[in-house]
Amino acid sequence: MMIIVVCLFVLCWLPLQTYNLWSTIDPNINNYTQIKIIWLISNWFAMSNSCYNPFIYGLLNEKFKREFIHLFTMCRCVNNKRYYTEYLSEDGHPSRRGTPNYHNSLHHHHHHYSHHGPGSR
Repeated sequence: MMIIVVCLFVLCWLPLQTYNLWSTIDPNINNYTQIKIIWLISNWFAMSNSCYNPFIYGLLNEKFKREFIHLFTMCRCVNNKRYYTEYLSEDGHPSRRGTPNYHNSLHHHHHHYSHHGPGSR
């Protein structure tokens, strides 16, 4: 994952750094008619690098995905029928984390799950 993050960083920042180096060596490039557009696109591409990292982490890091799903299930605007998140703990044992309204949700949605959890209907 770190290799992907570094490669994407290099790819995003290379055009702007190439322009900066080139303009230091030959300041006449700033007289080209399209140089402002080239600089704008290069600068935008470099700054956009920060937007890509959460997607990389979200797709490739299991712990990040697990915590994101936990936070997403806590959101009240999402009508999710699962009121808990199952995951492997740090020591590799299966664990279950309920949302703050897990028990209240069971009472209101008793037709989905009994009081003993999702395994018994």
